Amino acid sequence: MDDFLKRLKSGYSARCGDSALRAAAWSELCGRYPPSIEACAVAGKSPPSTLFARDAGDLGIALLWIVQAALVRPIATETGLYELRAPSPSSIGALAHSEDTGRPMRALLEDRSLRLSGEKKYITGGLDADFLLITALEETGGTRRIIYLPMGLLPAGALAELELGMLRTTSHARLSLVDFTLDDVSLLPADGRTVNRAIKRWGMVERALILEAYIGLCIYLARLPVVSETLEPDIAERLDRLVDAQAKSRHDRVDAAMSGERIDPRDTEIVEVAELSKYISRRADPAGLPAEELSRIDDLDLARLFSPRS
Repeated sequence: MDDFLKRLKSGYSARCGDSALRAAAWSELCGRYPPSIEACAVAGKSPPSTLFARDAGDLGIALLWIVQAALVRPIATETGLYELRAPSPSSIGALAHSEDTGRPMRALLEDRSLRLSGEKKYITGGLDADFLLITALEETGGTRRIIYLPMGLLPAGALAELELGMLRTTSHARLSLVDFTLDDVSLLPADGRTVNRAIKRWGMVERALILEAYIGLCIYLARLPVVSETLEPDIAERLDRLVDAQAKSRHDRVDAAMSGERIDPRDTEIVEVAELSKYISRRADPAGLPAEELSRIDDLDLARLFSPRS
C-alpha cells in the first residue's frame, strides 16, 4: 500500500463530516489518482476507487472519485461543456439528476434567460462541488436538457445537506429551486436524446464501479483481525472471486461505453455480494471493533447505497 493510501486510511475518522479535511484529501488525491474514465479501462488493474475502498476502507471518497471519473466528466464531455469551458482537473462536479417525482425540475426558456423550478433529491458531493450539472425538462415539449451551474450562482439556501447515515467522508445534498433565473449560456447544447443516452450509459458504468468498490470495502473489513477471526474460512476466497468477476464486468461496461456499444445491464452476482456483506456486518461485533472502524460498517448497507440514486 502506498503512503497516500495509508494516510487516507488513518485519516478516515477525522474526515467524516469535516469539509476542510475532505478538500485537502481530494486535492492530493487528484494529483496522485486523477479522475478519468481511462483509469477504469485497464484490464487486470484495479481502478483507484477500488483501492480507496479495499486498501483504505473509504467508500465515501471512492464514490466521489467514481462520480467524477465515470459520470460527471463523461456526461459533461458528451453534452458540450468542454466546448464552452474547461473546469480544472481537480474541480468537483456534481450531477443533479435524481428527482422528487412530486416536484421535478423544469426549465423555461425566455428570451436569453433560463428559469428553473423543482427539486433534486440526492446529489453526491453536492456540498463540496465547484459546479453542478442539472437535468431539467423543458416546460414546452418536455425535452430533457442539462444545465451547467457554478456553485457561486446558487441562491442562498437552495442546497441543503442530506444525512444518509453512511458515506460520511463525502457530502450529499438536496437541491430546491423556485423561479431561479440565470443566463441561457448555462444551457449546454446537447439535445434531449443525447442527454438521456449519456446519463443512462454512464450511469451503468458508475453502478459497476460502485459495486466493485463495495466488494473492496467488504474485503477491507473481512481482513480486520477482530472480524477475520469470526468468519468462515472460505470468505476471503469468495470475496476475491467476486471482486475479480466484478472487475471484468466493469471493464466490459467501460469498454462498451467508450466505444458506443450496447452495455450489458446485469450486475455480477449481486445477490451473493449482498449475502456476504450482511454476514460480515453481523459478525463484526461493534463492541470488538476500534471506534474508527464503526462508520465503515454503516457503509455496508447495500440497499441504501443504491436506492437513493434511482
